[in-house]
Amino acid sequence: MSRNARRWAGRAGGLACALAALVPLAGCPSKQNPVLSNERFADERHDPQLIMDSAQRATVVAAMQSTVAGGAAPQPLTRAEDGMRWSDVPLAASIAAEKAEMGVLSSSESESKDTWTFSMVTLDSVPVSLVVVRRPPPDMFLATATVGAYGERKAEAERLVRHFRMTVKDLGRKRETPDPPAPARSQASPAAQPAPGAQAN
Repeated sequence: MSRNARRWAGRAGGLACALAALVPLAGCPSKQNPVLSNERFADERHDPQLIMDSAQRATVVAAMQSTVAGGAAPQPLTRAEDGMRWSDVPLAASIAAEKAEMGVLSSSESESKDTWTFSMVTLDSVPVSLVVVRRPPPDMFLATATVGAYGERKAEAERLVRHFRMTVKDLGRKRETPDPPAPARSQASPAAQPAPGAQAN
């Protein structure tokens, strides 16, 4: 066989190999989108996502609505009715402590749900106590603070209470879910009632 003949035979063989490699690619059918067909293929580990029709969507929505207690609609987000929310007290105390350069060590709420007590500390390790008592409107709360073992650092106590008052009012302006009704409290005599507003001891 001449040199030209061998050259053309080699080219023809290469072309045949290339065409043979392309045939399987052209012959493989593309898979249908499993999300659109809701079909699960044998080599897949998870079920395809189901696209619901209007009737199926209505069934799901009705099931979710049935989980609401008594079938009542959720309450809309509103500002605090009386300027503050009792549920904001822990967050307000934490923010106020940071502004007053103090740290919150612990906090606790009374069993009657009408008093919060916060144990704090200053940067120089002086003990701090912040007590917030729930009051009826319009006062809403009474905050008192003590800084030092004997309450001798009154200026810092007043600053902490002032930051707390400002913060709890700022939080009350934000739209959130309303607080539940306040628990019933026993009526004290007028002489036993503290003066309204925040105080620092």
